[in-house]
This record gives sequence, structure tokens and C-alpha cells, in this order.
Amino acid sequence: MKTRFFILALMLTSGFLLTSCKEQVKEPTAAIPTETNIDTAEVKEEVINLTFASEGYTTKEEGSDWVKVDIKSSSPDQVTILVTSREDIKKPTCSLETIATKLNDNTYQAVLQEVQVNFVLGAGQLTIDTVNESDRGVFSYYCSGGGSLLGSYTEIK
Repeated sequence: MKTRFFILALMLTSGFLLTSCKEQVKEPTAAIPTETNIDTAEVKEEVINLTFASEGYTTKEEGSDWVKVDIKSSSPDQVTILVTSREDIKKPTCSLETIATKLNDNTYQAVLQEVQVNFVLGAGQLTIDTVNESDRGVFSYYCSGGGSLLGSYTEIK
């Protein structure tokens, strides 16, 4: 019986000693560098937030019909394109929401009903056209009353 008591006491004591001992970790004295050597020009993502409108936008107060195209970054190589039109006086003529992928610095491409459509950004301009001229009829699908998304739009601020 004394042996069992001795073994139990020994186990409790050693367990207590093991759990009460903490390993001391020495803090480093040298500063840890927080910067990396990555070129920030490579990492910098160009944020796009542009709005373009058709010719009728400038005379909208007189009741002209117009189409507006908003282009916003959704990822480093994609933009969201939202096309809206006048709806305060008339029934909206054109509407579209799509994602376009970056082809180069000023061209984004979306696929609308299996047709490749380019959105080309220029100096204060946006041009919307199909890759193949024979596919331009796809633009009428997104508009009513004979309207079309095909053409040039001017940047508005």
C-alpha cells in the first residue's frame, strides 16, 4: 500500500513540475524587417472608374434619349460594364451588365451571345464594336426601338 501511495505521490509531483515549468523564449533584439523588396510599380493595380455617354446626354434636359456606360475595375484584369439609358421620361432603350477581360492597356473584351465585343478606351472616348463586322446585330438585342450599343461614347465627369 505504501508503494502505491509513493508511486501516486511521485506521479503527481512530476506531473505538477512538468506543467508548471514554462520554456522561456528569448525575444530577438534585432528589428525584423517589415518591408519586402517587391517593386511597387509591378504590384500597383490601376483602378478604373469611368463613365461615358452617348451624344444625346448633353441635351437630356430637352428630352433627348441617351445611353450611359459605366466601367469599373472588378479585378486586376477585368472590368464590370453597366449600360443604362434614359428612364425618367421614356422607357429605357438600352441595358446591359457584363464582365470584360483586359486584352491590352486600353481594350477590354466581353462575349455577348457568343459574339466577341471590344470596349476600347481612348482619350476621353469609349468605342464599342464587335471583333467581326458581321456580328454587329448583337448590339440591337440589348436595346429597344431600333437602338444599338455600337458606336462611340464621350467621357462624362
